[in-house]
Amino acid sequence: MTKNIQNIVADSRKTLPFVLAYGLLVWFCWGALHPVKTLDSQGSTTFAWLQLVCFLLSAMLMMFFNSLYALIRVYSRSVSCTFILLSCAACFQFGSLEGHILTLCILSAFLLLFRTFQDDQSPGWAFYAFLCLGLASLAFIHVVAYIPLFWVFMIFQLNSAGWRTLIASVFGLLTPYWFVGAVLVAIGNVQPLIVHLKKAADWQVLTGYDQLTVNQVLTFILIVVFGITGIIHFLRNSYADKIRTRMFYTCFIFTTLLTMTFIALAPAYCDELLRILIISTSPLIGHFIALTHTRVTNVAFIAGAVLTFLLTLLNLWMPSLNF
Repeated sequence: MTKNIQNIVADSRKTLPFVLAYGLLVWFCWGALHPVKTLDSQGSTTFAWLQLVCFLLSAMLMMFFNSLYALIRVYSRSVSCTFILLSCAACFQFGSLEGHILTLCILSAFLLLFRTFQDDQSPGWAFYAFLCLGLASLAFIHVVAYIPLFWVFMIFQLNSAGWRTLIASVFGLLTPYWFVGAVLVAIGNVQPLIVHLKKAADWQVLTGYDQLTVNQVLTFILIVVFGITGIIHFLRNSYADKIRTRMFYTCFIFTTLLTMTFIALAPAYCDELLRILIISTSPLIGHFIALTHTRVTNVAFIAGAVLTFLLTLLNLWMPSLNF
């Protein structure tokens, strides 16, 4: 039986190296066109080497995530490839070091949280998962909105909520602030931390729509289409997956839906929230690509790949198109 292009790509061991090479090519093109300012703030610019390292670490972490939890029940690297391709499509975010740190922390939080599956006696994993959330909140304070969601995951999806794991999660969240607070007290200036914490109560809800660029809107729409497609596919076919896998994907689905809602209500935080949306959507669309085999899905795969490539070109050459 002749395979569709979709299945040839999803099953091939050459796909991931090719996508990695493509991601590096996009990065170097972006870096050549949009150098970032150096830390000495003297007006000079340089290639975003540190951001590139963070991007590669995120890609490797997603590969490890996929392998560790067997997110796809057949051999496929579609989850990792989707993450890299969507990250490249949003290449206008490449210059933000805080954004790359946010991506690394959220990915690590999911990876560590899933280690608590059906184990309410795993305070260590819970501590480290919420430690990553605490670190993420240092880069983007409104990540605190996801903390109740992660507790809900522990209670209802992962069955890992016990008094030890819940207390460990609280200590994990607070630990980064204890260290930062101690350093600021030592240098005699705690004002930056106070200002940062005040931002947690300042949500710019239903404002900032006029500040959205064409690039952000088109990227959001594309990821939403991919995310909804992946959600519908998974809900219709999840019976074939293991219970553990279904629980993990349910976490991704709720994170995706919540993040879409946040972006719609608070577009001022679009760039940061898009990063979280890419993380939670990549497994869903990867599942769809690897485990569907019809002509319709093959056409959808080709169309999605072409649209992603065209959006990457648009965001690469014109990263700030205004309405």
